[in-house]
Amino acid sequence: MLRQRVWKTTSLMLCAVLFSVSIGFHVFGADLPGKGVVVQSARATWTTGYFLEALYSRALEDLGYTVTKPKDLSNPVFYQAVSQGEVDFWANG
Repeated sequence: MLRQRVWKTTSLMLCAVLFSVSIGFHVFGADLPGKGVVVQSARATWTTGYFLEALYSRALEDLGYTVTKPKDLSNPVFYQAVSQGEVDFWANG
């Protein structure tokens, strides 16, 4: 029960921060550091991986990056893929 409450609180705080950053870039007209950069995302195969990947992808898109459709990967496969340059980020690691 406590674990679920901590997870929900952490998720809400992360959403609030990402939303604030997103609004800040749009309101203040900051240069977008990712403009023209394509990023290949990956996500964990368990259920929380989908949520975290969506948050990170949205934040990157708000910074101007183009985020491609994520690849579903397990832990060992992700670390091998990132070391070989097949993916750029994974929100779970």
